[in-house]
Amino acid sequence: MPSPRRWRSRPAYPLVAIAVLATGFVAYAHWNPRNHLSLRPVAEVAPTIAVALAVPMMLVLAVALTVAPGPLRTLAVSALFVLPVPLACAGLVMAEVLDDSCKPGPAAGAARSPDGRWDVVRVQYHCASDSDGYFDKFLLRSRAGWLSRESPLPVAVVWHSFHNGTLADVVRVEFAAGNTIVLHTWAGTVHSTTFDPGSLAVRDQFGHCEHDPTLLCAV
Repeated sequence: MPSPRRWRSRPAYPLVAIAVLATGFVAYAHWNPRNHLSLRPVAEVAPTIAVALAVPMMLVLAVALTVAPGPLRTLAVSALFVLPVPLACAGLVMAEVLDDSCKPGPAAGAARSPDGRWDVVRVQYHCASDSDGYFDKFLLRSRAGWLSRESPLPVAVVWHSFHNGTLADVVRVEFAAGNTIVLHTWAGTVHSTTFDPGSLAVRDQFGHCEHDPTLLCAV
């Protein structure tokens, strides 16, 4: 028959396992090396803070179940109770920084490949520090359910000014043969680039030409 201490410690094992897995999952979601779209909600501020606050509480319970009463348990529990304070402060700072950054809006479909495997989407960004306009990113995405990914760099970035209506804009996007993406501007110019299906890396990215912002150039 197991001792009372061993019987009490058994629930601590799943608590520690859940804490480790949750921490690892959130860390991987922030890293997101292959840019999976399904991991992005996990890397947002609210889920990150929730996990950062829940993990110390689970570890407190695990310590209380496994460590005998005494100075060691008191010290460990006290340290774990204090840990959420700097984590919460870091989360508030992160939220404040994000409030001052450029925020993306919902993605709007711009083009879909004939085989249905790829999309180019337009995502509009508004910056709190810039009230004179906004910018659009055209991004390549794979269509693979939970495994859907996004290109590490945009196909094009175009700015829109409330005071200058002559800036170049992309009015149509098409997929052509051989993993080729074709961009059409309102001025009638056509630009094309290719992408690697494995990494989703785009060969050329386009933006406003420095010498003439009414045109697009490879950047």
